[in-house]
Order: sequence, then C-alpha cells, then structure tokens
Amino acid sequence: KNPHLKDCGGIGNQIVISPDGYVGPCHAFASSKKYFRPLKEVQGLDLREDPIFKEWGERYPLNLEECLDCNALGVCGGGCPYQSYLIEGDIRKLDVRMCGHNKTVLDWIVNEVISTNETQS
Repeated sequence: KNPHLKDCGGIGNQIVISPDGYVGPCHAFASSKKYFRPLKEVQGLDLREDPIFKEWGERYPLNLEECLDCNALGVCGGGCPYQSYLIEGDIRKLDVRMCGHNKTVLDWIVNEVISTNETQS
C-alpha cells in the first residue's frame, strides 16, 4: 500500500561509527573511509545537514533519473549504493543487480494477483 523507497539503512536511517573513530552512513565504506569523517569533526553537528549524510539521504529511486520511468518504481528501494559504487563508480547510479530483481518480483506479484483473481472468479 505504500511505496518502498529505500532498501538501505545508509540512505538516511543509519550512522556507522568505525572502531577507529570515524563516522559515516555505510558500513561497507568503513575500511576505506570513503564517505567517513573523524568523529571529532561531527560531534555536536546535526548530521542531517552534513554534506555526506545529505548526499546519501537523497539517494533513492525518485531521485535517480534512470528510475523515473520504471514500472517497478513503487516496489524498488533503489538497491545498494555500495554496489552502485563498485559497478558504476558512483553511489548515485543504479544498482543493476537489484533493478533486474525488482522488475522480476513486480512481474511475479502482478501475475499472482491476476492468477488469484481468475481463480476466485
């Protein structure tokens, strides 16, 4: 009944603190420190206003141009920004693995609803 906008906690719902005192939105980047800053730099700040956390918080299908015309938009949470980074070099790109998966799931859901309705008729 509600659109599924975000697959990942790193997209506006997660704060990761590494053992060596760095803060970022995604545990997958904790070892490289990409998208991380020292804890002392962010203490006392509203992380919703931090440029790194803002960038991550805006990374979901309604903000990805290649997703806007997709029929699976309502059931897709945008996949994994880390996978997008690994494959495309940018967290703001499409997670192609989850894109195919979500389109397949949508087709299955639609076919199940049609099948159920035909059986009940």
